[in-house]
Amino acid sequence: MVHQPEHEALAGKDDVSEADVRTDGEPAVDAEGKADADAQANAETPGIHTATLQWRDQGPLFATRADATGLAYLRGLITGEAVAPPVAQVLGIEVVKADPGTVRFTMPVQDHFTNHLGFLAGGILSTVVDAALGCAVLSAVPADKDIVTLDLNVDFLRPVREIAGPVTVDAEVVHLGRNRGLASCRVVDADGRLCAVGKSSCLIRDKAPGGA
Repeated sequence: MVHQPEHEALAGKDDVSEADVRTDGEPAVDAEGKADADAQANAETPGIHTATLQWRDQGPLFATRADATGLAYLRGLITGEAVAPPVAQVLGIEVVKADPGTVRFTMPVQDHFTNHLGFLAGGILSTVVDAALGCAVLSAVPADKDIVTLDLNVDFLRPVREIAGPVTVDAEVVHLGRNRGLASCRVVDADGRLCAVGKSSCLIRDKAPGGA
């Protein structure tokens, strides 16, 4: 039997391009195939973990929907009628309660969001705090208004580990003016221990047609 070199065998196929053959005569691996191979190698290597990020398009932005109040939007997130922003989907942030001027958010503590000390990174915790504070103000404004955060302050009181379970953020409006709202919040772990407190001020503005 005559052995036919691998690259010659490939070259004889109509659906194989020049890029399919490496200079060493071995078949080339496309980007998707390489990613699969890398994932397989990582899965077999102790200490290597793989995280897959997946999210749904959120559809029309709240800031462009003139008929929706902030409270209706938040309650829609609870019932599933509205789709959460991508950052909330990726971090696992959920709205579990929304009333005028007050909201409750939860977020799981995931190992790949911990810092060099094994604690939940402060920036990740600040993200759910920012979301809850802003949405507390959003729940209290009229349908023709939306909000943007002007400033954020978080005091970290207790380190949060993955073993502590999800964190819960209860936020409420402490002042609501014509174009500025102030809110404060408490963050507790699954055992009810206080982990952080936060406060922020938000600009209350007219909804922009482009959502900017």
